[in-house]
Amino acid sequence: MIHRVSLFMLFLVLHIVSAYGQEDHLQSKTRLTSISLHKEYYNFNSTHQATYFILKGGITFKDNSHLLVELIGTQYTEEGRKIYSPGDMNISYTRKILPASNGDFLGMNACLKMHFPTGNSDLSGLFGHYTVEPMITYGWKLIGNNLTLSNQWRAYIPTIQAIENTVAPAFVRFEPALKYQYDDKWINVALDNRWVWNFDDVVIYYKVEGGIDLGNNYQLSGFYEKKIRGEALFDIYTGINIRFKF
Repeated sequence: MIHRVSLFMLFLVLHIVSAYGQEDHLQSKTRLTSISLHKEYYNFNSTHQATYFILKGGITFKDNSHLLVELIGTQYTEEGRKIYSPGDMNISYTRKILPASNGDFLGMNACLKMHFPTGNSDLSGLFGHYTVEPMITYGWKLIGNNLTLSNQWRAYIPTIQAIENTVAPAFVRFEPALKYQYDDKWINVALDNRWVWNFDDVVIYYKVEGGIDLGNNYQLSGFYEKKIRGEALFDIYTGINIRFKF
């Protein structure tokens, strides 16, 4: 029953934005700009895995800020048992705080992401807590428009516990990335560094992403992330998605 709350919240957000966009259509650029479908896989250890099925909807406002709504279903495998948990939800709001320069600086974006574990409370989300995740992203062109360097800082801050007697990891992330784009194809390599302060651990992953544009409105991409240092969090994180742009 609880997962219906997420469905209601998703449709309510999209309905409000859609109504606003129609009401101010002649003056506003508020619009639905993307829908994407994702399948992602976490390997926590040899007996505990999770597969995520995610539907994302992106909305752009007239000031070019962005709202992203994610509806998540999760299938957990633990010691041979498979359990499905529908209805978790993320909401992210992003806006540019520094514009791109006439030179190589690509600008700076600020984002606030909130996670609502409204599915099965015993299995909800990655860590089973309501969380807040502020982020800052910035970057530079290195060689024309083909090679770029970016950095992302973010903090994962648990707030309300959805599961009793559990401690969610709280961490700060720093993720430098190098991206190469050629025509309609791109590849991105990154180091995902996470200081998990309440577990007294530093966890480092290497991450490889790639994608291809399938015409003007479709993009197919995938990623693979593997732990190279530390004990906390997951060992492997990988996924594939298709994105529709409007």
